[in-house]
Amino acid sequence: MLIDKSHLFFYERLRINYCYKLQEDLLVRANAVIEEIRPYLAVDGGNVEIVDITDDMVLQLRWIGNCIGCHMSSMTMKAGVEQSVKARIPEIKSVIALN
Repeated sequence: MLIDKSHLFFYERLRINYCYKLQEDLLVRANAVIEEIRPYLAVDGGNVEIVDITDDMVLQLRWIGNCIGCHMSSMTMKAGVEQSVKARIPEIKSVIALN
C-alpha cells in the first residue's frame, strides 16, 4: 500500500497540532499553579515567570525581583515551586530556573 505525500503532510500537521495543544494546555495549567505561588514570593519582593516547557517535560522559569540571586531561591524552587507544580501536573518531570 502506497501512501501519497499529501497524506503524510496531513498526518504530520495533525501531530504538530496535537503537540501544540498539549503544550498549550500544560502552560495554562502551569500558569494556574504559579499564580497560586506568586503571593508567597511577592511578600519578599520576588516573582517568577514561565519561560517554556521543553519536549522532555521540564518547566523552565525565570526568577524576577528579589528572587534573582537570593540565597534561598534554590530551596524555594525545590520545596515550594517544583513540589507544587509536580503535585498538580504529574506530566512535568522537573522545574528549573534559567537564572
